[in-house]
Amino acid sequence: MAEGGTNGKGGSTGAAGAAGSGGATTSSAGGGGAAGGAGGSPGCVPQDAGATVVADSVYGFSGTQGQCGWSYGYLPDGAEPFTALTIYVAGTESIWEESTSHPPWIVTYATAQHPNLTPLQWNDRRWTSTVAGTVYLKGQLAKSDTRGGDGITGHIRVAGTEVWHATIAYNDTVGATFLLSADVQLGTTIDFLVDPNADIGFDTTTFTVVISQ
Repeated sequence: MAEGGTNGKGGSTGAAGAAGSGGATTSSAGGGGAAGGAGGSPGCVPQDAGATVVADSVYGFSGTQGQCGWSYGYLPDGAEPFTALTIYVAGTESIWEESTSHPPWIVTYATAQHPNLTPLQWNDRRWTSTVAGTVYLKGQLAKSDTRGGDGITGHIRVAGTEVWHATIAYNDTVGATFLLSADVQLGTTIDFLVDPNADIGFDTTTFTVVISQ
């Protein structure tokens, strides 16, 4: 979703604008799609997933905050406290949003996120760990709407500490893949954040992850 526009999921692949950090495996090849499994709570991961999969951001998306460990909200100025969204609109493409009128432009889809600029709000898809031990995060960050803007920066934080980020050009539908490990306890938060940079035009961004143990 963009100011004055609707969500565009097509567009040509632009130059690889991804710059990753924080020990992630980053590449220009698309990936990070859901692997399915029986390792999470019933209904939270695909039935055919491996036994080690504990969460899937796409399959686990729902209209209930906290279901399958997933919460949908934003961080003001990219900092705590986490503010949960309160409006869920069910449909062909169900969404969580801050307001039914825009701006503000905070919108979260099953596969994508859109931030807000004034005031600055980083879109936050948060997973609260349902397991203890080492978990592995595999996913993709890429632009969904390629019609303009100045791109976005995606961030991953574990218990509030940034472990990875990548900057994606406005027309880069390939983006960056990541493969990370993190030590967690029950209740540890992992945040998948989209930062709008200086322009929120056409900032709808694919950000998906499968979490395994």
